[in-house]
Amino acid sequence: MNTRTALVAISRKGASLVQDLEALEGTKDVFVNRRWFVAKEGHKPIDLPINATIQTIFANYQNIILIMPVGAAVRLIAPHLRDKHSDPAVVCLDDSGNFSVSLLSGHLGGADQLTLKISSHIGSIPVITSASYMGRTIPVDLLGHEFDWTIESSSSIVTKVSADVVNGEPVSLYQQSGETSWWPKHKSFPDNITKSATLDLLKDTPGDSALIISDEMYVFGYHNQPLEESLSKSNIVIYRPRSLVIGMGCRKGVAFEDLQELLVSSLSNLNLSPKSIRTIATADIKGGEPGLLSLAAYYNVPLTTYDTTQLNAVFESGKYMISPSDSPLRLVGVGGVCEPSALLASGNTRLLMPKRKTDRATIAVARMMF
Repeated sequence: MNTRTALVAISRKGASLVQDLEALEGTKDVFVNRRWFVAKEGHKPIDLPINATIQTIFANYQNIILIMPVGAAVRLIAPHLRDKHSDPAVVCLDDSGNFSVSLLSGHLGGADQLTLKISSHIGSIPVITSASYMGRTIPVDLLGHEFDWTIESSSSIVTKVSADVVNGEPVSLYQQSGETSWWPKHKSFPDNITKSATLDLLKDTPGDSALIISDEMYVFGYHNQPLEESLSKSNIVIYRPRSLVIGMGCRKGVAFEDLQELLVSSLSNLNLSPKSIRTIATADIKGGEPGLLSLAAYYNVPLTTYDTTQLNAVFESGKYMISPSDSPLRLVGVGGVCEPSALLASGNTRLLMPKRKTDRATIAVARMMF
């Protein structure tokens, strides 16, 4: 999504400061008090009072930068507040640009990060009060956000675990798959969070809260028991990283339902979560198949394609434990589709599941190499 930012200035000095802020990355519209307005592309004059203008901006922009006193900004946005999941990020600056204040949706909405970008750009002092930022600890509801991870736990559980993380209570963490760069290498890891190499080790760690990063479905019922009971943790947040690549080949005109049934049954057999699918990979000659396009759209992932030369190179390289098949080689000039596609898209040299086929399609599964 292209994040839209609104810049609002009501004073002469604020109108001048807008020029510096326009260089920030992203799509911006500038709203300036008509008294200080100078015609320019993307700039719009506004009249005081600006209550109606703020109402419109609040409903249509993801980021809002208000150049005005904090008290005035609070009064203007107060009537439009809903919740932290839907409110835009609001940053307030004094018209001299001395301070940048993360005012609303600092954590989940991104105002904290926007405040830091503004401060770095114009040299202002950032004012950020989010607990996870101030404590330099894990933001539970944003962990893996930059990698498009999803959370399967309820908001109430996320809130409870977040409180334990921020308050320094013992919290356990287990990561089975996904990107590992979510915590900066140069920063000390929080003392109250214990990393466990396995779920067996995690169940013996202190505390009632745990963070689990996994593409495997078994985390719902470890040893056929509810996870909370088996791990002796009351509050567990489960993250699904985008770590799985689905390689698929199909006959012309195969229906979405046929492909979906094959995909769901394959992941079920492997005990893998469909929420961890990163991409569906195939041959470029199949890139226009409506069934494959619909499947990718259903899971909201891209359809990645490779040409004949790329696919055949996988068989010829000797790095991969797969062999070409006579039928596709004879029909379309490629030794296979689903297996080499999955390997190329994942960067892996091994498959989690080799080719499985029906009379209409083939599938292979690989895990991303990070």
